[in-house]
Amino acid sequence: MRGVVGDLVVSLMVNIMIWLFWMRGVVGTVVALITLSALFSMPFWDKHNQNLWDKLSRTYVVIDRRDKRDGDQALGPFADLYSTG
Repeated sequence: MRGVVGDLVVSLMVNIMIWLFWMRGVVGTVVALITLSALFSMPFWDKHNQNLWDKLSRTYVVIDRRDKRDGDQALGPFADLYSTG
């Protein structure tokens, strides 16, 4: 009788270990996807359109609106967003 019970216990432990192995991968993947998507989408809700690494290095995008060498062509497709008129 001890052999059957021992085999059942070992079988149950192996099944639990296999389940934990797969769940660790699934949970790790979900956490990584949530973290990376939050990091890459930060510029959409940040006031200065900065990512986390821009905040850590304290960098900003500076647009010189007084630069009239190329007119609105310097801004390209974003000219209507930054036009002063």
